[in-house]
Amino acid sequence: MTNNGFFGIGIFCLTLLNPIVPLCGLETRPLTLLVLADEECREDPAWKEKAEEVVGAASRSFEKLFGIKLVLAEFSEWASLDSVTSLDLLAEGLEAHVEKGFHDIVVAFTAQKSLDEKYYGYSIFKEGIVVLKMLVDIQTGVRSLQHELAHLFGAVHVDDPNSLMDIYSRGNGFDRLNARIILLNRSRSFHGAGFPLPKESWGETAELCRKIAVAITREEMRRKLDRGIARRQNLEDVHLLLAQIYLEQEKYDEVIAECQKALRVNPSNLEGLNLHGIALRRSGRVDEAIKQYQMILEKKGERSQVLYNLGIAYGRKEELERARDCYLRAIELKPNFAEAHTNLGEIHLRLDRLEEAETSFLKAISVNPRFALAYANLAELCLRKKDDARALELAEKGVALDPELSAAYTVRGRVHHRAGKTGAAKSDFLKALALNSKDEKACYNLGNCHLDEGRVGEAAAMFLRATNLNPRFGEARASLGYCLLLENRPDEALRELHLALECGYETSNVYLNMSSCYLKKGLFDEAIAMAERARVLDPGSSLAHNNVGIAYAQKGMVARALTEFETALALDPKNKEALLNLGNIRLGLGELESALDFYLRILALDPSVAVVHNNVAVIYFKTEIIDGPGSMPGGPNRSASNSIRIF
Repeated sequence: MTNNGFFGIGIFCLTLLNPIVPLCGLETRPLTLLVLADEECREDPAWKEKAEEVVGAASRSFEKLFGIKLVLAEFSEWASLDSVTSLDLLAEGLEAHVEKGFHDIVVAFTAQKSLDEKYYGYSIFKEGIVVLKMLVDIQTGVRSLQHELAHLFGAVHVDDPNSLMDIYSRGNGFDRLNARIILLNRSRSFHGAGFPLPKESWGETAELCRKIAVAITREEMRRKLDRGIARRQNLEDVHLLLAQIYLEQEKYDEVIAECQKALRVNPSNLEGLNLHGIALRRSGRVDEAIKQYQMILEKKGERSQVLYNLGIAYGRKEELERARDCYLRAIELKPNFAEAHTNLGEIHLRLDRLEEAETSFLKAISVNPRFALAYANLAELCLRKKDDARALELAEKGVALDPELSAAYTVRGRVHHRAGKTGAAKSDFLKALALNSKDEKACYNLGNCHLDEGRVGEAAAMFLRATNLNPRFGEARASLGYCLLLENRPDEALRELHLALECGYETSNVYLNMSSCYLKKGLFDEAIAMAERARVLDPGSSLAHNNVGIAYAQKGMVARALTEFETALALDPKNKEALLNLGNIRLGLGELESALDFYLRILALDPSVAVVHNNVAVIYFKTEIIDGPGSMPGGPNRSASNSIRIF
């Protein structure tokens, strides 16, 4: 932020930025600007010419120093609230309603007379928004725009009379540390949902920020010794940028430490409080994060970003209606909040409200046409609607817009998996995990691929990883329970299946697998009870009737068992388990021809079922002894074991 004044057209000598670091042939990066003017500014018929002059001068200096060219693409209007007396609140109001579309940066000019005279401009880092006062002094206006643009590329305030980033606006050029930060981050994103600075720059940017923080502390100590006071005005932003970098690096203790430093400088700093809550949530301390967000809302009133983060926390706890309410409140405050629209759509998707989900995703895309996550989420919706072609198209769009977005690869992998392209699916899921090791959906879907390939142990490992990342991931817990059941570990399987239900994942298959666990444990009444609950959710479940039949058979209630197996077969004539169990009961009753008919029907469906070949051989053996060779089709098989496997 810079100090107040007014500017107009005129011939002047602009003090250019110091060429601290040579560009060394860097390709110029053009950035498109949407330039806005409020109603007071538009009273001046020459406002466009003035804006062009300020933008043009700032662009020339930025292009010379950093290879960043500002392209003034469009002029438009905005209505600034006359009741607002500070640039930061004016910027927040603009941020809530402006739609950048395909433009990179918004520069909004205001000529309101009621504004605090302390600052020239204000910038909103992530969204790429700058609000400037229309100044009489052109050179000061250009310096103000340069200062705020520098913030968009990671530059922070310093206490240095020679720097444009000086808190007292004393300098005309950039200090070397901030100049290096801008160069490192010249490729930052202006359209994504995440942290905008490029990943490859995080380490060096953090190191430069630490040096700036040390220099600020030394200067403060000197001032305190010389004058008995410490002057810390607006110096918290270096700690906030460090906190954001540490957040991306998953260094949550460091995030909290930097937030505390920022809050010592400015105890009411909203971003410091908010980042603290995010660090708590991402480190698994979700309940503490919720308390933090609620405390902010109590002290600061309704804030869209805080409500958005509170919605994420409630979603993490599967409190979906609460999450939905938070997103709706955030959108009411900030109608152009693309991230809140897409998160609201994701909540609707989880609640199986497909039309509402689609409306939210499309709104997010209309607000930000380059928002890759919205396309990925819309692809997920199309998968739910079984429109795989459209899902693939949208997933490809997401990958093209943001090759670093793990969610886009995850949903594309699901499309490939559904199409039977397991290799391509696994490749996408592995790519997603390489980009984001905490993508629990990628873990879960990779586990499904392993399961399809019969690699139960590897599948279980991926499902376990998914549940470690998100303990409330009901689908992953249910799948892990199924794997443990396949590995004959019924007690562990039951634990995971019960947890799946606690997470709100209640399906027929969960109860069916619990029934199978109880069968393995010899708890037949419990097995019947779980199978009955499966049938409530899916009255046409052939497998549920089969499990009930097994339980009755093991209890010696053969007639009831037969009824259940026959019902299972009527519901699904290709149910091999029901066919096998009917064959085994008939064989046990000595009804060899009937048993053989069931076994042969299984072999027609799947010739690889070894136990059926064994039991067919037993029948041939018995009929040869009783009736003589050849009395049954196929003749005897004396090499088979004379034993019968039932159930």
